Amino acid sequence: MTTGITIPPHPPSMHGANYAGGAIANVTCMRSGCHADAASAPRSPESCNTCHGDFTASASNLLASAPPKSVTGGTATTARGVGAHQKHLVTNIVGVAVKCQECHTVPTQLSSPGHLGTLPAEVAFNGQLALLPTAGGTLVPKPSYDPSTLKCNNTYCHGNWRLRKATSISTSQFAYTDSAMVGLNFSPTWTNGPADGSCGSCHGIPPKGHIAVSLSTCGTCHFGIVSTDGKIIDKAKHINGKVNVFDQEYAF
Repeated sequence: MTTGITIPPHPPSMHGANYAGGAIANVTCMRSGCHADAASAPRSPESCNTCHGDFTASASNLLASAPPKSVTGGTATTARGVGAHQKHLVTNIVGVAVKCQECHTVPTQLSSPGHLGTLPAEVAFNGQLALLPTAGGTLVPKPSYDPSTLKCNNTYCHGNWRLRKATSISTSQFAYTDSAMVGLNFSPTWTNGPADGSCGSCHGIPPKGHIAVSLSTCGTCHFGIVSTDGKIIDKAKHINGKVNVFDQEYAF
């Protein structure tokens, strides 16, 4: 990730190796009103949520590093530095929680190469959800992010997948109208909000190659995952890299 912020080195003799005060007595960056969380617990200025995310959260709360706020101070989801961060990492209601490293190379320390530099932040698909091979390994996504249009493209998690009838469990093969079911390979815009994460946007209702069914009957085969009104019941079983039919999970 890049932040566009350059932080000069602090002399250890002044602040100490952890900013708690060095040779100069009673001088520290980590105190209430400065670098401290909402509980007044001291926190290093190099904590991830100093520059992006919730500044008042504890440094141990890694998810608090996700915007808002952005490194430029933005808080609206229509801001490119904010967008759908919270929906992916914290408040997601449709699938498994996404980790920072799914979309970014997470620095091990403040000065890690590529961390502090020119905006916008680099999107590097490092995790399973975007890159998952399907159709027995014959469809391998090549995900990309376009910083000019703010779109994610060709990701498994947004519908770039194929499920072959021949390798599906026998009890589910009745649902096929073709040799395979395929996702919609949707390209969501990072700042479009709920419209680009609506039910069916990634796989259709139903998916192409699936017998015609209404949304209210999805739970007949995918019970425990989706309700009759299309709400996801068990997030851990949705967009998790597995197919779940009749409460059985198996690989794409």
